[in-house]
Amino acid sequence: MNKKIMKKSLKLHSRIKKGKIEVIPTKPISTKKDLIYAYTPGVSFPCVEILKNPENVHKYTSKSNLLAVISNGTAVLGLGNIGALASKPVMEGKSIIFKEFAGIDVFDIEINEKNPEKFVEITSSLEPTFGGINLEDIRSPDCFYIEEKLKEKMNIPIFHDDQHGTAIVVSSVILNWIKDTKRNIREVKLVISGAGAASIACANMLEKLGILHENIFMCDSKGVINTGRKDLNEIKSIYATRNENLQTLYDIIQGADAFLGCSVSKVLKKDMVQSMANRPIILALANPIPEIMPYEVEEVRSDAIVCTGRSDDPNQVNNILCFPFILRGALDVQATQINDAMKIACIKEISKLARKKVDFITYDSETSQNCSQKNYSIVPNPFDPRLIMKIAPSVAKAAMDSGLAIKPIKNFKLYKKDLKKFVKNDYFFMRPIFISAQKRNRKILFTKGESKKTLLVVKNIIDMNLSNPILIGRKSVIEDKIRNLNLRIKENRDFQLIDLDQKMKYEKFWKKHLNFLKKRRILKKNSFEEENSYFSTLIGTSYLHSNKADGMICHVDDYNLSDHTNIIMNIIGPSERKIVEKMDIICTSNMNFFIVNFEDTKDISIQKLKKIILIILKKIKILNIFPNIVLPRLENLKNISHLDWYKKNDLFSSIKKNYPSVHFIKESLEEIDLKNLIKNEKLYPNYQHERSSDFLFVTPTNKLHMIYLDLLKVVNYKEKTLGSILMETKKPVHILNKNSSIRNITDSFVYLMIEK
Repeated sequence: MNKKIMKKSLKLHSRIKKGKIEVIPTKPISTKKDLIYAYTPGVSFPCVEILKNPENVHKYTSKSNLLAVISNGTAVLGLGNIGALASKPVMEGKSIIFKEFAGIDVFDIEINEKNPEKFVEITSSLEPTFGGINLEDIRSPDCFYIEEKLKEKMNIPIFHDDQHGTAIVVSSVILNWIKDTKRNIREVKLVISGAGAASIACANMLEKLGILHENIFMCDSKGVINTGRKDLNEIKSIYATRNENLQTLYDIIQGADAFLGCSVSKVLKKDMVQSMANRPIILALANPIPEIMPYEVEEVRSDAIVCTGRSDDPNQVNNILCFPFILRGALDVQATQINDAMKIACIKEISKLARKKVDFITYDSETSQNCSQKNYSIVPNPFDPRLIMKIAPSVAKAAMDSGLAIKPIKNFKLYKKDLKKFVKNDYFFMRPIFISAQKRNRKILFTKGESKKTLLVVKNIIDMNLSNPILIGRKSVIEDKIRNLNLRIKENRDFQLIDLDQKMKYEKFWKKHLNFLKKRRILKKNSFEEENSYFSTLIGTSYLHSNKADGMICHVDDYNLSDHTNIIMNIIGPSERKIVEKMDIICTSNMNFFIVNFEDTKDISIQKLKKIILIILKKIKILNIFPNIVLPRLENLKNISHLDWYKKNDLFSSIKKNYPSVHFIKESLEEIDLKNLIKNEKLYPNYQHERSSDFLFVTPTNKLHMIYLDLLKVVNYKEKTLGSILMETKKPVHILNKNSSIRNITDSFVYLMIEK
């Protein structure tokens, strides 16, 4: 196991707060009155209502959105039978996926019981608490017995993800492959390595979809499952072939159209792949090392499609594609179970989504999701926000059509709109920008072309069919990093390169600007020669000045951005002295914040503030956003006289004359309660803001740190920030620090494509 991953994972799990989940109250309990209503004596009233009518439990408690992830730890992926206690980190992990991807609240429950009958008894007794059960990491064949018995005893949906989640995603992939290769599903020969819960469930579902029973061949660690074997349990014997001469994987792989591996690493050999039919599909899902590596298949077959379970390989078969969303749909109609119709509805939506054009999706990790097979995509991106908006309604409708929905959805249009609240807000903020960006052909520079993050961003850009960027860096370093990251991006085809190993080649762009900056003593005399990052900023800005590029991302290693800002402002800055420095855009689940700072100098005035606000509003007008404006307390600014700040109503009216849709919040920055604002717990009396409101904070530079500290207390803004966007430059420039994520950088690139 990778020691670097191990070290980072242990650090993540052990830091305060320990683990990965917590319980957050949804009602206030900070006063004696709160206690009276939320607890005794007030709590007795909802209890009585539930006693009168058990269905009221969904009205007065969180049951309908509460799921149990339950395991005894007897079959943990890659670890085996480690027991209930040791499996807890896995169950917590599953819990946060449900919450993050589908807004489902989860309690992880680890039961120290290996006896299937007792496990069923314990689990079924929990029905009053939960709206659904997700079984996890339970060994075969116990898992089959447990699931069936729970379905018989309980009136809520039971889902064993190891079985059905895998079967759903595998089936969607195989359906796409059959369609693309124009095969007849009834003629497909399927070979399965492994005979555990996932393998059996996949075989069952694929048979229901049309693959013939006699065309499914299965083997376990002892060889091919055939009628001559005496060691087969009841479940395995269902897929026993009558041909007792078939003994090994070699025997059954000949002429196979599809291989499905849910077994162990390296069992599929190159010569076996060579013996398969034309244009085969290989799903090698063993983790962490698959049955065969994709590059090994490519060495012997150029026509094969390969999927693995690894996030760093192309076409990852990941259960995340289905389990949060199928349970979202089931819970929303209070389904009594999850049947085949609901699973097939999920399969069809995943299959269709894989065939659609790439939407605005970015990867925010250090692993490459590069599609190595000529951009052949057969699996959707697990972070595609459309998954929940497509799967949950289809599953809910299938439950209703099957007569399993206690609470049918009356208006699917409203339901689909409501599902948007489970999608990260920056998607809805960025997607219209992305659609506009696809129509533009603009050249955007990256000053830090050697960065691993930048190269992964370039991969995102190519996937989203946006204009090829220009990278600044040493050619040899960039080529080495592309190889190490296993990226299939190439110079000239996917990006242009300004090679810093050949600085003199670009001398005509930067020489005069360098001399100008030295004369003005912008930086120390030899700083450009000593520091490549400064030179990258210089040459990038010079390119902008010469109209060889349309925008620039200046990605620096330190938090002191002033040197880089000085270079940029002195080459492409405004003709007059600037008063606005930069703008950051922060997305939260409810709203977007635009934060702009200005210098509080001796000549600040109401007229200057008006100019600042107009500059900002002009900048964000392209987003079709007209925010609520929050100003600092004017009387606290250094040199605004009493008579001047008394004229603020003139400021309000003149701004609204140009931008009638904007609103001014009466509370100043010093008075506003960010926590209540973000959580929508307090409505300001002068302006009833709605969900997804947008706010513009205009702040003096010396107050900027305070704003960020306040925001940090209530939102993890570092993960959802766009910018810093330099203001008043003649060409658009974003300056990003070393903590900017791949998502941040990609968002900045997309925004620069439309920025004026």
